[in-house]
Amino acid sequence: MHFGDPHDGHVSDLEWSLDWRFEQMLQKLKKYDLQVFAQMVALQQFGDPDIGNLTTEKKRVLIDCCRNAIVAAMIQETDRP
Repeated sequence: MHFGDPHDGHVSDLEWSLDWRFEQMLQKLKKYDLQVFAQMVALQQFGDPDIGNLTTEKKRVLIDCCRNAIVAAMIQETDRP
């Protein structure tokens, strides 16, 4: 899933870019009522489903893991008869 980040594909040191990507991801998840993916990933990765006060590194992990969880769910959905 592409979140519209103009820096996607490039490793950026800019924290504002990561924060922007994180906010864009949350907005898209909320738009499609998929916030549960972010909470599920946060619980699995950090032991807490709260995504309100994550560190920069945890935001980076959450973005990548949410993408993977959504892709895996989409694959499972299309594999159903």
